[in-house]
Amino acid sequence: MIRIGKNIDVEEIIGYVRRIYPGVTVEEVISTILERVVEDTSEFKDDKFGAYALKLYLILGYLIHYGVLILVK
Repeated sequence: MIRIGKNIDVEEIIGYVRRIYPGVTVEEVISTILERVVEDTSEFKDDKFGAYALKLYLILGYLIHYGVLILVK
């Protein structure tokens, strides 16, 4: 399981959804974070982009599942 306070990706997702842009969609959260990472570090090599995107989707899914973030339709 992902520790909420110890993971920079978790903190970034929570901060983005709660503070910067409440009401954002799942796709917008993931694409914004991926864009920022590419700008900061350069392009991903091989299939690391897909693996990192999957990791972000899993983190967001855990946060919604355990009630840390609320998904509103």
